[in-house]
Amino acid sequence: MRVLKIWSVVVNSVDVTDAIASSIISLNYTDVFSSGASLIDFEVASDSPFMPVINQFIEIKFGYLDSPGFFVNTGTMRIDNVVQGFRPDTVKLGAIAWEAGQEAFNEGFSYGYQNFNLAAAIANSATVLGLTVSPLPNPLPNNLIIGTTPTLSASSSNTVSITSLRGRYRLLDDIATQYGYLFQAKGGILFFRRLTDVRALPAIATIPLSACQPGSTFRRNQAGVVRQVDITTRSGTTTTYTDALVPASIQTRVKIPDYFENLGATAARAAGFFAERNEGMLTGRISFAGSVIYSSGQSVTLSGFTAPYNGKWLITQVNHTYGASGYTTELSLA
Repeated sequence: MRVLKIWSVVVNSVDVTDAIASSIISLNYTDVFSSGASLIDFEVASDSPFMPVINQFIEIKFGYLDSPGFFVNTGTMRIDNVVQGFRPDTVKLGAIAWEAGQEAFNEGFSYGYQNFNLAAAIANSATVLGLTVSPLPNPLPNNLIIGTTPTLSASSSNTVSITSLRGRYRLLDDIATQYGYLFQAKGGILFFRRLTDVRALPAIATIPLSACQPGSTFRRNQAGVVRQVDITTRSGTTTTYTDALVPASIQTRVKIPDYFENLGATAARAAGFFAERNEGMLTGRISFAGSVIYSSGQSVTLSGFTAPYNGKWLITQVNHTYGASGYTTELSLA
């Protein structure tokens, strides 16, 4: 059985591994490809020689004892809650994804882009947040415009703008959701990856049913699923897009009221719309012996299950859990 080890704990840029690692009783890290959604809960003995406190920033790296160069990195998290436990005396600390300073999560201020191409908007946000943009797997499309000059008539609302009052991370998350991207900031890098490109990457592993713990579940859901969407360019051309993965028996059709720069932009918006609305049509959850190789945004292949559950799935969330019962990994799939 492979042994899990806490390789490093950094608090407010100070390495405190030697002082705290042996005091950690349990660890649960939730890795989500979204803005500010990743979480970490860790429990330490109350007599730990070092105790992080609320509003400190923490980054934990953990992996196998026999593979020091291969580990999970939580990225920078901000501690936001503390729970005191007794008998045994423990302190449980919770932290949320942070990575980029206050502007990422400021609320009440308006952040937004209009008449900006998507690539420029992402690059600008990364610069403001002090992050490096990941160029993989493909560069962002320069011809996908956020915001257009009104040209139809004075009474037509044909300007597409993206704004948020909940911080720049929420703004980036909205852009990602609407245009079919996966967004995450971790390890000083802003990942902004087209969902179709992510899905096209090869699966990192095949997971057989025999490797899974009891309780694997799959859910089929048609609530809110959309088969067709009508989107119009600013020149007045309306195109109906169809999600081929949605059964023909679902007749739902939606019109998006905004106007877009060109057909390329309408196609991108349709892809994002379907990704947002239809992602939950078929979902699954499996757990197995802990493994550090999995992270959100990857794909896996399932085998040994019944149809339609065999085949390639996108990992939307990973839970790494370590405690008295050992180390387990749970994948949320779509």
